[in-house]
Amino acid sequence: MALKTGVSFLKLTSLRQTCRVLSTHIRPEVQQNGAKNADFPGARAPYTGEIKFLDENSYEPIPIYRVLDNNGKAADKSHEPVLDREALRHMYKTMTQLNQMDKILYESQRQGRISFYMTNYGEEGIHIGSAAALDPKDLVYAQYREVGVLLYRGMTVQELVDQCYGNHRDPGKGRQMPVHYGCKRRSVVTISSPLGTQMPQAVGSAYAYKRRAGNENCVICYFGEGAASEGDAHAAFNFAATLSCPIVFLCRNNGYAISTPSNEQYRGDGIAARGPAMGLRTLRVDGTDTLAVYNAVKQARHIAVSENKPILVEAMCYRVGHHSTSDDSSAYRSLDEIAKWTKDESPIQKMKLYLEQKGHWDDKADNEWLKEARNNVLLSIQEAEKQKKPNWREMLEDVYYDMPPRIHLCTTLCLQWEPEVIAVALMFLAGKLSKFEVVDWNGRMPAHNAWWDMFVEDITMELLEDICHQVLDLYSPQTQSSGGESPPLPPPSQNNRPEKITGGTPPKNSSPPAPRSTTTPLKNGTDHPSVTEPPKSTTLTQTYSTSYAGMPSYSHTQQYSGPPVAPLPPPPMPPTLPPMVFSEPPPARFPPVNVPPPNYFPPPPSLHPPRPAPSNAAHPHTHPLPPRPYYPP
Repeated sequence: MALKTGVSFLKLTSLRQTCRVLSTHIRPEVQQNGAKNADFPGARAPYTGEIKFLDENSYEPIPIYRVLDNNGKAADKSHEPVLDREALRHMYKTMTQLNQMDKILYESQRQGRISFYMTNYGEEGIHIGSAAALDPKDLVYAQYREVGVLLYRGMTVQELVDQCYGNHRDPGKGRQMPVHYGCKRRSVVTISSPLGTQMPQAVGSAYAYKRRAGNENCVICYFGEGAASEGDAHAAFNFAATLSCPIVFLCRNNGYAISTPSNEQYRGDGIAARGPAMGLRTLRVDGTDTLAVYNAVKQARHIAVSENKPILVEAMCYRVGHHSTSDDSSAYRSLDEIAKWTKDESPIQKMKLYLEQKGHWDDKADNEWLKEARNNVLLSIQEAEKQKKPNWREMLEDVYYDMPPRIHLCTTLCLQWEPEVIAVALMFLAGKLSKFEVVDWNGRMPAHNAWWDMFVEDITMELLEDICHQVLDLYSPQTQSSGGESPPLPPPSQNNRPEKITGGTPPKNSSPPAPRSTTTPLKNGTDHPSVTEPPKSTTLTQTYSTSYAGMPSYSHTQQYSGPPVAPLPPPPMPPTLPPMVFSEPPPARFPPVNVPPPNYFPPPPSLHPPRPAPSNAAHPHTHPLPPRPYYPP
């Protein structure tokens, strides 16, 4: 009888749970205060009759997993990873190659050869141990102290040095600071300077992996304990947990966020304590133990891929070097502290002792390899310094997937004309120069005849107007709102620009935009852009100025039907400025025979430096580009 009663009770409980799942309005079961456990939507925990506030000391600290001790011996042989001789040697050689590169490139910055550098002393075991545990196709989001991951994945020292020197072989074309590496072929996202920004991006990539059918890869995101103070870190943890993304968060807790020690960065049991609170499976590992990091990341990757669960791994280590070449760590920590960690907790020394005990390495092999590793860096620097810098015309390449029309126009003009010619065209467009002033520029600037000769050789007035009208058409509201691709630029020698410039939103029932209104010449020979002819019908043509994206104002027209109206009055002319009073006569700026008009304000001399005769040859310090097309006048 008791057995039947128990079975009936289990069936009733199961049926009740099924009804709750199928119901569209799920409500928690109401528990009496005397019950042992509560079932609130936000938490499920036991009841208590005691008031007790918890702090960082209310829990036992999360233990630190390790395999090797300070002498390179495995405390538990069962935790030694199954790696062959060549794999272990490759891990050690990559760590020492990274160490040699850090030493030489740091001195290279001190000699003024590069602008910036960050060393990786004390953290080599985290780089190599994690990289060895990953699949080569796993996506890496690094911070800025994970260059060992790139070395292990096959990136050469020459490629890394080229990036630091910013020559034309740098994939980023010199637009990034040194140590901001990236390699799409090796599944490493380019590093960015702001802290923590890579973390929510990494979660987004992991969520995309999750949505792929038969996914077998994960994302690993490196960050420091200082970056964990950013809001992006908390958002990334929460997104990864609630969306169940296959991602491994690897925190390098090296004790310092630049000059801020960890006890001033946070309270509590490190970064690992945040994992369980935010729904992340968490493990803390000894970051100076390469094999422990390997085991931890390998197991974390398995869980992330097979179960679509986010993992948080906190690797404890010590930053032996300065934060960067802009930092002097002796100002906020003692040299004895640095020496202790360098001697007793060196990841390279632990790995070397382990290999020697296994019979995979000896002092002779070590000396030969260190010499070879040093020569690799020195030869790479010599080769990098021989290379030319990226051409300035490549500045905006590989930046936009769809280049905005205004930037397309600017870059195209820069490829065709010298900067001074474009400056004159834009000044003409802005109304700072009239046709009369442009044509008569030579007499006004006797000190820059070499520049003027180059100008008149390459450009004519019709071509100058073509350039200006291309900019006008580009910045018209119609072009701005279209969002389409930029129109191809016509050859400058062809006067095939549009015959009308329209803009704005015409009223309802309006006729098509009229051609550009004719202008009335002024007394000084210039054309004022806001004076129109009287209308010859009941159609009113208005001309007004508009400014877009910081570009100079320009005039465009609209037509709409209406009663006959009087012509628009011309705008008032600007008042004449009073003459300047000098204690002594000012030096003669222009020749007496060519006196400028009263409304002429010459540009500063810095806009017109003396330049050599135009040439299609590339800049001597940049790698060559195809010659600019030359269009005869």
